[in-house]
Amino acid sequence: MGTALGFVLMWLVLKALPDCWRNPRPILLSGTLLQITAAATFATISFLTPRPWFLYILVLARLLLGLGGGCQVSLAWIQAARLTGQDRVLHNLRLFVAGCLGLGAGPLASSLATGIGELMSCGQNGMEYVLALVALIPWMQLCIYVPPIPAIDQMPGSTATPATSRAKAFVVCLCLAMLVFRNLSLAALEVGTAQLAQNKYGFESLAVGLLCAGIVFTSLPVQLLYERLRANKKFRISLHTMLWTGLVAGCLLIFQEFAVFYCASLVFFPMMALSSGLVMAKMQENAMPDGSILDRNTTTLLGLIMADFLGRGFGPVSARLSIASGGQKGFALMQVAYAALSLLLYWTSLVASREDASKDASAKDSGDSDAPVAETLPSRLSSEDNGDEDEEEEEEEDNSEEDKDHRDRC
Repeated sequence: MGTALGFVLMWLVLKALPDCWRNPRPILLSGTLLQITAAATFATISFLTPRPWFLYILVLARLLLGLGGGCQVSLAWIQAARLTGQDRVLHNLRLFVAGCLGLGAGPLASSLATGIGELMSCGQNGMEYVLALVALIPWMQLCIYVPPIPAIDQMPGSTATPATSRAKAFVVCLCLAMLVFRNLSLAALEVGTAQLAQNKYGFESLAVGLLCAGIVFTSLPVQLLYERLRANKKFRISLHTMLWTGLVAGCLLIFQEFAVFYCASLVFFPMMALSSGLVMAKMQENAMPDGSILDRNTTTLLGLIMADFLGRGFGPVSARLSIASGGQKGFALMQVAYAALSLLLYWTSLVASREDASKDASAKDSGDSDAPVAETLPSRLSSEDNGDEDEEEEEEEDNSEEDKDHRDRC
């Protein structure tokens, strides 16, 4: 909830100050201070004697923690939307991978802190150590303010103005739907894998945390491999390839052997996560001009809120419901359905983009064909006018010569 409030707050700030994204330091620093204050509140209350009114303080601190992070994340996405071409694609991919690393590091840090607390015989299963670790994490953000932050308006393509068409608006809506399905599948995979590993395959809570972190951390090497292959023009991994790979990995989740199930999860998660970055870049590419209903700021806000609220909100619920109704098979079929729907939406967006490109090409060709006519017509008219003037001048000269001869004879 706090993260969504941060997204909305950043959107309102951009409406009032459209160029505030050019100087990100004040917004980033404000978000960091909010997170440090909220995390310190969490850690302080965990070591105090419990009071009934502490719950309200914790809820408020949690909202402030999400508010600061939401402003920072929203600003990063908006800055990426101002780029063009490969810069936009790579920055969106890196943002998604950074988010995945945070999602994986959270359960891992919580499991490690809980395990350490249990070994040291602390109360509440070591939750004091978990909250103390939470209080220290936001301080790591201060290291990014030491070097100067480059101005994004100096990067190429940051001032490009997008075009407007109904097909582009339709593609934006399809990309929003794809983002929701991807976040549904990612959140469901993390929760479903943890539940199946603990209840069906008998792993301990610490081992489950390590297994889930391993699934999420695979996004980093896959991201590095993607950038390496993209630099080499002979090999390229497209969005279409990622979607098909994710669909095949989703089908392998149905196998009852844990090794196959876990390996399929290791493939499924990074494919869906990295494809989300490509989908976000595609949505930003088809966004409307600034000030429109679906401009870059609004589409980024909708993408983040819908992906965070619908995807991460209902993903764990759908995972638990599918496992409760159909076990591992039901969970695998649900993930296949999410991947298949994403692939179908992608094909539809391709058709809409091709139709829009063909219309632009035909309009350009008609404009080019009309241009010579428009240019030659005035020249022809001017030449005809000049010809008429020349004929009139010749007639006047002939008449003047005849009058002169007549006077000489007289």
